[in-house]
Amino acid sequence: MTGLRYETTYVILRSFWSADEKGRTNVNRNISPTATIDLLAEELLELYLSLPQKQREERFTDTARAAEISGLSVRTIQFWIESGAVQAVSVGRKYRVDLNSLREYLKCQIHKRAS
Repeated sequence: MTGLRYETTYVILRSFWSADEKGRTNVNRNISPTATIDLLAEELLELYLSLPQKQREERFTDTARAAEISGLSVRTIQFWIESGAVQAVSVGRKYRVDLNSLREYLKCQIHKRAS
């Protein structure tokens, strides 16, 4: 595939998270919530909870919708989450898939096949 544009945005966690003088962790609101960030599970949950409802729905989806978007099975999406390939937040007994993480993983797979 010629002309394949492969782009990954990394944001240093220190610029996203900051601690005040009392050691409390705060989310840096100057960074777009749609930026692709390799977050730890707790940090991803904090981001999920801090987003307004509309932005949360734009950034996160359930495994059924992620499977529909990617054309794969729900079990494949669950496997990717469990293996750490795709990031998701566990809400109760369900996952809320980070669409940016899914998009980046799929781009990476396309890039590998093109090489």
